[in-house]
Amino acid sequence: MDMPSVEVRPMSRTEAPAADGRFISVATKLMVATACVVVLVTAVVYFGLTRFEREKMIGAKEQAARMANELFLRQASTPVIFDDATGIHDTVALLAQDPEVLGVELWRAGEGHAVGARIAAELKQAGPDSTSSPTPPRFVEAPVIERQDDRIVLRDAVRDQDRKIIALAAVQYSLARENAAYQELSRQILMAAFGVALLLALLLMLVSRRWIMTPLARLLRSVKRMEAGKGVSHDAVAANDEVGRLAQAFVRMAAVVQERERDIARRNDDMRLVLGNVGQGFLVIDPQGRIAAERSAIVDRWFGAPAPGQTIDEYLAPIGEEFALMLGLGLQSVRDGFMPLEVTVSQLPRRLRHGGRHYDCDYHPVLTAAATPEGEAALASLVLVISDVSSEVERQWVERTERDLIAAVSRMVSDRASFAEFRREAGALVERLEDRERPLPAVELLRDLHTLKGISGLFGLAGLAGLCHEVEQGAADAGGDLGAEDRARVGAWWREIEGKLKLFTGGERQAIELDAGEHAALVAAAAARAPHAQIAALLARLLDEPVRPRLQRLGDHAALLAERLGKCALSIELAGDGLRLPREPWSGLWPLLGHLVKNAVDHGLESADERAAAGKPLPAHLRLAVEEAEDGAVTISVGDDGRGVDWDALARKAEALGLPHATRDDLVAALFADGLSTREEATEISGRGVGLAAVRSAVEGLGGQVVVQSAPGAGARFELRFPGRDGLRQGVRRAS
Repeated sequence: MDMPSVEVRPMSRTEAPAADGRFISVATKLMVATACVVVLVTAVVYFGLTRFEREKMIGAKEQAARMANELFLRQASTPVIFDDATGIHDTVALLAQDPEVLGVELWRAGEGHAVGARIAAELKQAGPDSTSSPTPPRFVEAPVIERQDDRIVLRDAVRDQDRKIIALAAVQYSLARENAAYQELSRQILMAAFGVALLLALLLMLVSRRWIMTPLARLLRSVKRMEAGKGVSHDAVAANDEVGRLAQAFVRMAAVVQERERDIARRNDDMRLVLGNVGQGFLVIDPQGRIAAERSAIVDRWFGAPAPGQTIDEYLAPIGEEFALMLGLGLQSVRDGFMPLEVTVSQLPRRLRHGGRHYDCDYHPVLTAAATPEGEAALASLVLVISDVSSEVERQWVERTERDLIAAVSRMVSDRASFAEFRREAGALVERLEDRERPLPAVELLRDLHTLKGISGLFGLAGLAGLCHEVEQGAADAGGDLGAEDRARVGAWWREIEGKLKLFTGGERQAIELDAGEHAALVAAAAARAPHAQIAALLARLLDEPVRPRLQRLGDHAALLAERLGKCALSIELAGDGLRLPREPWSGLWPLLGHLVKNAVDHGLESADERAAAGKPLPAHLRLAVEEAEDGAVTISVGDDGRGVDWDALARKAEALGLPHATRDDLVAALFADGLSTREEATEISGRGVGLAAVRSAVEGLGGQVVVQSAPGAGARFELRFPGRDGLRQGVRRAS
């Protein structure tokens, strides 16, 4: 049997046409492309990085200038209002002492947008070859920053207490230090970029020669050997280089390559679940919570390697017990399938703390192609993406403490005596929270934390108040346990603010507040030649603390709180003019009155529509009073004409907590019990059931009693009754 013959013939020029043009090797193309890419990337990185760094430097300088300017404008407003030339000069000179300040100028603000005469100026030399020159006056209503090559000029308006513009200020801040740092940084970046570009180009050329050109040359020689003895047709060549010649063998390898591509695609799909982003932790969890073997290496560095077949809640339990418990319960909800998958996944815990670092957790469900009987895709696995957000948390910490510092300085400037008392009270509370040698019971720690939150909000420290609320919420989730780490966070926040405040305050001055009525009484006693003992008693009384400023601050807080909560307009009556009480033991009680005020506004005060529907007049009425009887007995009362105590709801809450609730006295006692609140959900204002319990504890610690008078729809009145000075307990622990 004859075998068919196979003719092997050379390829003609018409069958394998050559590409037009001169032959250019792949190596040459790679070298040219590498050089272009390296030069381009280096230039982009250099110019982008230097521009970014300069903007960051100038931005930081502008931020510091804004803060310094805000303090300068506040200090300058008073002497400008009173046309105090010496005060104006001293204020301007004080700012000009800053080596970063090149010049300070103040102009009078005329009618309309007119600029009056310059009233003060401090200009100094900006450098060896330049001096600070006067800036042209310009009317502004908001802060304006003008950038120049060697300085920035910050323009702003000085306002009086009615927010009326009374003067215009222009402050020049030097950019010499930033420009010098920028030049040095640019030089270093340029040198580093040049070095990196050189090394990168060399590395790319070596890699391309070793891993691209050599294999291609060997493969090309092999293809030519295959072509020599086999009658294989060739397609047209697209380019005169090695890749173009390899195209002649592409048809024969296409089937193999396609099969290999499918295998590689399957492998890439598996790896994409783990290596989607750089610098993040990836864990693949099956519906039973077991951790897959594929994971990013950074997870092992952060938390250690999980055991084979270990579940995610078991793995994370030593790292964060509460987080692991919540994650385990959440995964159980996912498996149960009672709610939609996206809902249960969204309720999984998100924030994890470990070793002083903060991690954010994100969950991505991977669905199977097969559908459930309900027609929904089933969960195949869950990808847990863990990101280290410690730097972001630190940045937020710094920003919030800086805002608290600005608020604290503002309150200190406007009411120094009150703010000094707040610092003493807050410092004592923080000290007790952090006391590890003699730790207080958990209920008292929560009272202290709640009180610290209240007085911080009263004095505008929203960041500290928010942190206290966050810690309170965490303690509530943990069953009322206030952990040492959370208490340390509160202490660290307070010390951060307190440490910076010392730069502004220095030593405290001891001053006595004297109102017009007390002054008139002293003058009248002296004019009537009253006995020395009577005058001495009047003078000794001045060492006690006036109650009127305390009540005024509580009233202001009530008005702001009512506006914030969308309540109706509020009329505040204060009763206690001319009355003084000794600093001790009353100092521990004053911060707690804020709980009664918050209770009256949040629980008792209605909205305007509710009062109108009930036929009640507007505005609502809040009375804050301190009264002293002849025998020295003191009564402090907080009364409102709002909804009143909901005794029925209170009875249901008391019954649910196992507290006596049969009589009105039982309900009053339950009202002041720890953990009882008629609110269904706690907010930043109230709902913890802690504030009133702290009030009762402090009152009883001083030997007093609490009386509650309330009727539905007729408001509520809380009276704190204390015996005379002989019966008042002294030296008790501060019940704040």
